[in-house]
Amino acid sequence: MLFINEQSYKEETKRYWYTHSKLHAACSLIINAIPDMFSYLDDAEIPCTTNRLENYFTHLKEKLTLHRGLRFEAKKNFIKWYLYFKNNP
Repeated sequence: MLFINEQSYKEETKRYWYTHSKLHAACSLIINAIPDMFSYLDDAEIPCTTNRLENYFTHLKEKLTLHRGLRFEAKKNFIKWYLYFKNNP
């Protein structure tokens, strides 16, 4: 992990920064996510994939594409009504 935490000093700004900042950010993200990463194994209510969720939002995006000319406020209302009717049949 010493390679990832390697820092450089910049004379112009007089500050230290991570030499491999993108690699450091990616490793930090993974390390911080590990405690929650496999929580679906202990809880049967949590699905192991996001396919159903992606399918749900794909339908919403298809419906919004059909109504291209909507203003931002009208799009927000469309999404609210879509989710309301989708969840309350």
